[in-house]
Amino acid sequence: MPAREDDSWLTVPQIAKHTGRHPQTIRAALRSGELKGVQRVEGGIWRALLSAVDQWVDPSLARSRRRRAA
Repeated sequence: MPAREDDSWLTVPQIAKHTGRHPQTIRAALRSGELKGVQRVEGGIWRALLSAVDQWVDPSLARSRRRRAA
């Protein structure tokens, strides 16, 4: 997934605020791989790119971006 110009790394609390979803839901999605994110160390703070969060919330965003890039 290409990074957007305004893409930034968000923490779980920031993702929760952005999406209106509970932090436990976000952590579960990160652990399962449903939401792509990273931890610098095992058990550390999760972070995900804003573009990945938006795609997780609305998968149609990824399809429309791929169409525009083609």
